Parts: sequence; structure tokens; C-alpha cells
Amino acid sequence: MGCRVAASARGMGLEVLSRGEERIGVAITLFQSIFAALGLLILAVSTMNIVHAFYLIARERGREIALMRAVGATRADVVLDFLLGGVIVGGMGSIIGISLALLLAVLANTAAASWLPDFPFKPDDFFRFTPAILSACAALGIASSLLGSMLPAWAASRDDPARILL
Repeated sequence: MGCRVAASARGMGLEVLSRGEERIGVAITLFQSIFAALGLLILAVSTMNIVHAFYLIARERGREIALMRAVGATRADVVLDFLLGGVIVGGMGSIIGISLALLLAVLANTAAASWLPDFPFKPDDFFRFTPAILSACAALGIASSLLGSMLPAWAASRDDPARILL
């Protein structure tokens, strides 16, 4: 916001002596980059947790999967079963995560509006989620869960049913 004010003042032929708005802009960009990197790290760790959880599910369901294969299910059927589970887990996790984020944003905006004093260029909302951001968050949640379920799905489909059932 400060950059627009400085640009507007320069447009009116005024000289702007302070470079504070540029420093604030750099600081905001730096914080956004740090938070984006932190978000990607959390997404990678959660994907690894999903991989681990689906490996445990595959081991626990080993006899069931072997029985399915013995009565005619193909390896693709087993993989599809796990991938569908990954999509469901990712979808539900995304819905819960987005709902919590929206709730916390409303609480934070309400608290900021009532507790912070008025200051120049005070925003109406400190946290604003556009439909594009919400869609991207849901897509990332589903994609990371789907990606995390792929390797366990493939491994579960490769097991020999005869060896497991004996």
C-alpha cells in the first residue's frame, strides 16, 4: 500500500524522501517467501506421513488384498482401491484444514479489528482467502495424499497372494 502512495505522490510532482515503503515491501516479500517454504516443507512431511500410513494399511490388509487377488481382482483393482482411499483422505483433510483456516482467519480478523488501534492504511481484513487460493489448497491436499498413496498401492498390488494366504 505504501508503494502506491509514494508512486501517487511522485505522479503529482512531489519528491518522496523516505524509502521506508520499499523496505517494508521487501520485508513482506521475505516473510511471504519464508511462509511459503515452510508450507511446502509441511506438505512434504505430511505426504511422507501418508506414505507411512498407507504402508501400514497395506500390511494390515495383506490377507484381504491377497483374497481379493485370489478371487479375480487384478493388480490395477488393488491400486485403484488404495488411490481412491488416498483421494478420500486428501479430500477430507483438505475440507477440515480449509475450514479451520477460515475459522481462525475470522477470529484473527475480529480480534485485530477490536484490539488494534486505528492506524493509517489499516486493512479491513488481515487474512483473506480468494476462491483461487482455496481451490489450490484443496488441490494440493488431494494431490499430496494421492501421491502418498501411490507407492504403497503399487507395493500392495505386487504381493503374491499364494504366499500371503498360506
